[in-house]
Amino acid sequence: METEISLKEFLLIIFGFGYLVNHRSKEIHRVTEKHRNCHLNHISGKTSEHITKRKALKLIKNNGYNGCRWCWPEADAG
Repeated sequence: METEISLKEFLLIIFGFGYLVNHRSKEIHRVTEKHRNCHLNHISGKTSEHITKRKALKLIKNNGYNGCRWCWPEADAG
């Protein structure tokens, strides 16, 4: 079940920043597919940032980050 995208998120997606990374939990969310179980509204602005897909894949490959099981299951390592 997806939730609605805000205007800010819509603009970020247009400019290529369609992923939200939570640096505290090392989990990356795909904003276009966000799910109510992602609880993106609980992620602190201090520990998160919007990033591009290229940077998201780089974080997964080199820094031990993980895709969200709800909104980006193909990048979820468990």
